[in-house]
Amino acid sequence: LELKNIKLQLHAIGQLAKSGDFFASDTGKWLVKAIKPGEQSELDQLSTIRVGDGRFGCESFHPLLLPIPLAFAGTDKRPYLVMRNETQRLEELGARYWQVLPPFDVKPLPNLSGDLAKLVEELLGPRMRSLVPLKDWLGWDAVRSRLKHDFELLGNRALVDFSLFVHVLRPTIPSSKQPKLGGLADEVGCVVEPLQRAVVCFSVIDFLLKFDVARAIESKGKQDKFAGYDSKMLQAVDCLGDLHVGGCERYRDYGTIRNAGSDGVKGALIGTVSFSKEYACTVMRPTLRYDLRMYAMVD
Repeated sequence: LELKNIKLQLHAIGQLAKSGDFFASDTGKWLVKAIKPGEQSELDQLSTIRVGDGRFGCESFHPLLLPIPLAFAGTDKRPYLVMRNETQRLEELGARYWQVLPPFDVKPLPNLSGDLAKLVEELLGPRMRSLVPLKDWLGWDAVRSRLKHDFELLGNRALVDFSLFVHVLRPTIPSSKQPKLGGLADEVGCVVEPLQRAVVCFSVIDFLLKFDVARAIESKGKQDKFAGYDSKMLQAVDCLGDLHVGGCERYRDYGTIRNAGSDGVKGALIGTVSFSKEYACTVMRPTLRYDLRMYAMVD
């Protein structure tokens, strides 16, 4: 309804990762993304899927797929989506009581996701490691159930390469006081540390890519990364819930990538079981492109 009554002033913000061209409204509240015709077709199909006795369309994706309230064809004849800026939405829900950190765009292993490494580093860092695991936070079971529902919905439609969009929120008031949660609840994908010392919110984005022939070839060349993608994503959620449980060693090891600068840390990473399963070493042979002496000036 709001979009129906306003005229958006947009400015280009380029491409985000491998996604299409992005534009943002002047207020930053709305994001517009260019997509492929095939993705628009998938959106049309998703908007007519029935859940229980009702229908859920673009404005009421249920539960944690990032809502897409509007799709349209541009003057260049390309299809576009309009979405809320999730980071700004969480800032509004948390009001002045919570600082929303930059988001993490997470894909499951064996995808090589830089934001996954950053998120694992955050969860194992000095601020978060003193807290109980996410699986023991308020609302975890409900949020996991909602994510599982979404993953299965996408998996049943052979949609792959979607991302888990994760925000970490920190209280802005002294630790001796409990901040108000506002609308930060499991209904919107948020889990709350029992003493309200942190909030983590989840949503699902980029969920319109079909597993077609091109994706099948790509998957085969990268350890079948799209095979059982929905199950791999749920495993990633479970490992984020507790990085120290069995079966999550490779996720825990993956967090060392960002610190693998020194020879000692690199050696420790190469020695892990995860490295042997998820990575391959290649030798780069130096190539002489030209001889600088050929261009030397002689007086």
